[in-house]
Amino acid sequence: GLPDIVHLHSYLAGKAALWLKQKYNMPLVFTEHSSSLIRETLSEFKLFQIRHLYEKCDKILAVSKGISKYLSDKFNVNFQYLPNFISMKGFVPVQRKDKIYRYINIAWMKKNKNQSMLIHAFHKTFKDMENVELVLIGDGPERKNLELQIKELNLEDRVILKGNINREDIPHELQQADAFVLSSQIETFGVVLIEAMSCGLPVIATRCGGPESIISNDTLGILCRINIDSLSKALLHVYHSDYDPQLIRQHVMDNFSEKAVISKLSTIYQELMGEKQSDGA
Repeated sequence: GLPDIVHLHSYLAGKAALWLKQKYNMPLVFTEHSSSLIRETLSEFKLFQIRHLYEKCDKILAVSKGISKYLSDKFNVNFQYLPNFISMKGFVPVQRKDKIYRYINIAWMKKNKNQSMLIHAFHKTFKDMENVELVLIGDGPERKNLELQIKELNLEDRVILKGNINREDIPHELQQADAFVLSSQIETFGVVLIEAMSCGLPVIATRCGGPESIISNDTLGILCRINIDSLSKALLHVYHSDYDPQLIRQHVMDNFSEKAVISKLSTIYQELMGEKQSDGA
């Protein structure tokens, strides 16, 4: 039989979704994940199409509070915040006995991810502290530039580039770290922050869109501005602070686990189905 609700996750399939809504009177839910709307990289015609889609939806969701507000203001429609969820399987805290304090960053190596700023901030903060490391996991067009930067700053022994790793190895790498760092210029959400927090790690992130909805209080980590000095202060603050891994993990379970997010989504679906039935459909 036909589904009761259409839930769209990309405007590229908007025409098909609108056809289903019109032909079968199905409620239409749309979740906006894309950062291209914030980067202003779309044509006026494409923006017109997206605006039309938004206006026809029965419920519009966005994966961060910042994006919700930005898009609500930009398109004059009401966005509701509902985060992505993650599977927490394998992402658990472990007790480490290691004299090295280790920061970790997991990201595609491109300019938006801003690892160059992170390396500069790490050098500024810890250049004379041999017991602190930075591990970078990922690959991409910026990797060669980052290798040169590490060499120029004489950090080859303390900034470790591990390249790409298998998805199933990510929990292990997080469990070998003391804190996670996200240095992006724009991020719509930041699933990797949630994964790190599931392992009990405090997180440091730039105020780049998504992290502001995740690091909601100072028991979880710290937000900083997108510059070397602010990131450097954040790195040092976390280094000198004590965090409760179980409290950090519980925050993820309460807000970003599959169970928590699906419960909120089910409520939205039920409300829309109730409205449809009351309309006599």
